[in-house]
Amino acid sequence: MDAVVGYDDGEPVVAFDPLLPQIVGRVGVSALFAHELGHLGTDIHTDAIRAYTPQILGFSAFWLVVLAGRGPFVAAVGSLLFSALAFIEERPIRLVRYAFGLGVEPLALALSRYANRMEEYRADAYAAHVVDPETLADALYRVAAIATGENIEDIAGPVPWNTDRSLLFSLFATHPSIENRVARLGCDIPTWASPYRPRQIA
Repeated sequence: MDAVVGYDDGEPVVAFDPLLPQIVGRVGVSALFAHELGHLGTDIHTDAIRAYTPQILGFSAFWLVVLAGRGPFVAAVGSLLFSALAFIEERPIRLVRYAFGLGVEPLALALSRYANRMEEYRADAYAAHVVDPETLADALYRVAAIATGENIEDIAGPVPWNTDRSLLFSLFATHPSIENRVARLGCDIPTWASPYRPRQIA
């Protein structure tokens, strides 16, 4: 359950789950809508580039170190092999690809995800300016309370409770933790949410 922003034939479009108003209320929807608008002009156009840059850099390292000077046949077979692995996200395949790319890809991915998290902070700042920080913080926590355990990609971000907060996982999270987002907004955790605390895993 969430709101997302994108483009349809070049026009910006914000879409949200029809159940969202029941969870966060009309004011909360306004805050989340403003957050999504805050993404326009910052990361929407760069998402596709960022999604594939780590694989491209990993392939470049593989080519320069492993394939350079090996002859056209070996270079072609190696390139096809890496390309076949480029879009498979199962963990064992990903680890093989990381090894082929000499560790360049995970480093690039970590930088990419860091940029994602900075963009979330900027979108939050925009929304806080349009509505107010407390309203946005409350809406984020209410969405997270419903989504807990359902969104693996963002589990270190919007999901605030009973989650893996390991350093390794947070390094590759697309969103900052809600606690960090609320701290950046300069307000307190909503009173109804404050008894809950995430499970810390070293």
